[in-house]
Amino acid sequence: HMLSAGSAAPGLASMATDAAGAPEPLPHGFFDALCVRFAEDGLEDIVRPLLWGLNEKVQGVSPLGDFRGPTGTLAHLLENKAIAAVMASTEGFDAANVRDGRAVENESLLGPFFKLSCLPDVFWNGQPSVTDL
Repeated sequence: HMLSAGSAAPGLASMATDAAGAPEPLPHGFFDALCVRFAEDGLEDIVRPLLWGLNEKVQGVSPLGDFRGPTGTLAHLLENKAIAAVMASTEGFDAANVRDGRAVENESLLGPFFKLSCLPDVFWNGQPSVTDL
């Protein structure tokens, strides 16, 4: 499946846009080729900002918003075993030492993805706002 550069991370969005500035789909196999090329040459330095960028992006999405973009992009990235291994070794992935569920949601790499809920976003400003209906 095709992945929009804008859904992956802000840095990729600026590299793959059309004349109007809209994100263009990345070519099939892009992340596989990226992982092969940078396997021993800084793959972690490329992938970790992508993962944290998705973490930040999904934090601003309410249950009424389009959370499928960040969650779908994360799922697509994790189909690649090298990217999944980088994620598993990233600080913030292991939430074993986090004190409670709210801290997991706020402090771990995957926390915001677990935070998606149908309850009103009284503590966060997700867009569109559930409370302003």
